[in-house]
Amino acid sequence: MVNAGGIRPAAGNAELDFVMNGKTKLVALNAPNKPNKPKPGADASGNSNRMESMMKAGQEAVAKQVETTLKKAAEQMEKAAVVSKDNVEALVQCSTIVAKGFEEMSKNMMGWMQNAMEQSMVTGKQMLAVKTLRELVDLQTGFMRNWMDQSMAETTRFSEISTRVANQAMAPLNQRVNEIVETVTQVQSKVA
Repeated sequence: MVNAGGIRPAAGNAELDFVMNGKTKLVALNAPNKPNKPKPGADASGNSNRMESMMKAGQEAVAKQVETTLKKAAEQMEKAAVVSKDNVEALVQCSTIVAKGFEEMSKNMMGWMQNAMEQSMVTGKQMLAVKTLRELVDLQTGFMRNWMDQSMAETTRFSEISTRVANQAMAPLNQRVNEIVETVTQVQSKVA
């Protein structure tokens, strides 16, 4: 009997012979009621024990690796927390210095404005008491010269305060940057 693919099975007990395009191929089949037998000298329970010990060793190795990784991750998280805490402290110091600087500048500005108002009031009273136009022009010229000199002095003082406050405020941040760069450099040298 030939099937649709041109293959004709031959009769046999545990083997089938197939004839394909004129060539015979022998295919071994297991007998229907015979279980597979282990190879002579092979111990089935020994293979099972060996497999179990290999599985157990693999699980232990993975567990140890996970534990090591988690410890290292926890250490890195602690270091990151310390760095973040130090960075926040540096920002707080910077903000405090800037706030004190603005307070100092505000006090100076208020003092300057109060002084200018007082001088303006005194000059106004003096202008009401002048008898000649020349006295009025001299008084006005003196007032403006004095006001310009004070303005220049106060502007210089504000510039000095601003520079000093900026330098002081940047000091904690610069220190943190230097510490971080030093830490990174140390880590890189250990890796290399």
